[in-house]
Amino acid sequence: MIRIIGYILQLISGFTQLAIFIGILIDWFGFLGYIIWPLFTPGVLIFPLIYWFAEGHLPGMYLFFWIIGVVGTGLVVI
Repeated sequence: MIRIIGYILQLISGFTQLAIFIGILIDWFGFLGYIIWPLFTPGVLIFPLIYWFAEGHLPGMYLFFWIIGVVGTGLVVI
């Protein structure tokens, strides 16, 4: 049962992070951001740093959901 909760946390975290990532690319590049986001998905790992350099602060909600995903992974591994 706890593994199911971990998988659910991972899914919620992943889809929310993807939505935040796409939304920020749309803010930065307009409609072109929606078209090019699949090309930038490997950059998801360094995305908080790029956002920090561009905007001047870390994306708090993105990092929050990243931590939820890590907790979900921990629950699955247990």
